Amino acid sequence: MAINSDIRDQAYQFFVEEAPELLQVLESGLLTLTQAHSITEIHSLMRAAHSIKGGAASVGLEAIATLAHRLEAIFKVLYGETLTIDTELENQLLQAFDCLKLPLMEQITRGSFDPEAALAIADPIFLQIEARCGDALAQADSYIASSTDLGHRHGFLYF
Repeated sequence: MAINSDIRDQAYQFFVEEAPELLQVLESGLLTLTQAHSITEIHSLMRAAHSIKGGAASVGLEAIATLAHRLEAIFKVLYGETLTIDTELENQLLQAFDCLKLPLMEQITRGSFDPEAALAIADPIFLQIEARCGDALAQADSYIASSTDLGHRHGFLYF
């Protein structure tokens, strides 16, 4: 079944409006990650990357979805205690974030970007981080943060 072009246009418009806010969540979280390393903060990063991935995929921006997916997978590794978040990793994560942000903002502002170039630029940066993650990357998909990890008690979030 083909998707109605009006629905596709509305989905794209919603994605374009939401994406800058999600990028801001990612950037703010990454800039404070070494100081504010918590399960809740990592979950916020993971959810923002996941939302960008889903939104991009739903409007046909597969390269953006791929980059967001790789970032999301790395964030899942950070749930565990196997990877030390130091200045080097923080810098690498910021570089990976830029690999997502720059083509996404180009898409938003110009209406297009070069998917092949975006993936080619990002690949060595992501490969470096993924190598550092090692086996934890394969195991990260099975981790799900509990409500206690996220600060929930009896279905409520406490601040």
